[in-house]
Amino acid sequence: MSKNTPTSSGHQHAHNSPSSRAAFTLIELLVVIAIIAILAAMLLPALSKAKMRAQQLKCISNLKQLTLSGIMYANDTGGFIGYSDPNLPGSLWMGTLVNLYSKVDAVRLCPVTKEPTPLPTVNTAGNCETAWAWYDNGSGPPAHPAKTYSGSYAINGWLYRLAPGQTDWSGRGSSYYFGKDSAIRNSSQTPFFMDCEWVDLWPWETDPPNTDLYNAGGTANPPTIGRCVMPRHGWKNPAAAPRNFTPTTQVLPGSIDMGMVDGHAENVKLQKLWRYDWHLNWNMAIVNR
Repeated sequence: MSKNTPTSSGHQHAHNSPSSRAAFTLIELLVVIAIIAILAAMLLPALSKAKMRAQQLKCISNLKQLTLSGIMYANDTGGFIGYSDPNLPGSLWMGTLVNLYSKVDAVRLCPVTKEPTPLPTVNTAGNCETAWAWYDNGSGPPAHPAKTYSGSYAINGWLYRLAPGQTDWSGRGSSYYFGKDSAIRNSSQTPFFMDCEWVDLWPWETDPPNTDLYNAGGTANPPTIGRCVMPRHGWKNPAAAPRNFTPTTQVLPGSIDMGMVDGHAENVKLQKLWRYDWHLNWNMAIVNR
């Protein structure tokens, strides 16, 4: 037999060579893609839920720091934040806290919200997923640089310190303001700062929520609890907030985060927002939710 004559074992070796099985068939590729798609579909909801939970915890941390700044101000000055700072008029509580406690500037945005771009030079309400903008034109007196403040949180207006002759934007009268910390009966149940689409609000026992939970009322008066009744947390996602909700027949979805006068912050279901001591004479007996 010639040395160049291939043997039967040689043919068998050629048929089973690694190179002949190196590529995937189309069916095998499709199976792998299908498996990856199934795994992704299973993992994405869990990852999304984990991300939302992390954002909520960050928001609670922000509100805790913001609330502690408000408490520090009260301790340092002997009273709550004034509606208008005489040294920085037109900036509300934002200018007061940002200028006295610089860290406040870093915690003014809920992580599920974004700032309006570009920042407007007019007062602009936020919504479930966008921060509000407050424009201080710097006119004074004293005159100071103009600035647009933006944020995701509001102050409980009943905690403002009203100056003599100061406008009461609640329309209810000064007797419902706390005035001083010694007037607060239950500090762990008295909201200080919270998720909101505007800079402040003056809740009342019989306030209804808005039917548009995404925009939550805007800047329109009266400045009701509806400004903060928006499912920014604890639900699907802020963008999915209902815009045509029927509060008389449906349970409010989701939650917001709130910082309390005792310094702690917590997540609160929208349906339970009326169960807190918002003003000095809050009467649970007339709460209708």
